[in-house]
Amino acid sequence: MYLSLGQAFRLANNPQGAREAYRKGAALAQAELARNSRDAVVQSRLAYMWARLDEQRQAEFEIVLALQPAPASPEVTRWAVMTYDALGERQRALEVAEGSPDETLQRLKRSPDMAGLRNTSRFQLLMQSRHIQ
Repeated sequence: MYLSLGQAFRLANNPQGAREAYRKGAALAQAELARNSRDAVVQSRLAYMWARLDEQRQAEFEIVLALQPAPASPEVTRWAVMTYDALGERQRALEVAEGSPDETLQRLKRSPDMAGLRNTSRFQLLMQSRHIQ
């Protein structure tokens, strides 16, 4: 819930509200991971929130862990792509996208945060190669 709130604040150009929501969300995600350290979805969302909080090392650490149980779920790969893109690591985001299931690509295509990624020729070729409209 705080992750969505942070995104809404960020898209509404309220960076202070976004940071506060992401901080609260990160705290709740950490508490959840303390109870269940193998929840890759929670871990991938935490990575994204760290990325939005400009905590690059923590974001990278969490997303690497989230992606370890191969194959990662469509939800985990979506957050991984979004995390790497938020960190400014477009090449890594595209690498993860290329290994993602079609469901992930379809959701990325609809995400307002992924407009820059969607406009890259590499992403467009990926979508064409998978016959995703």
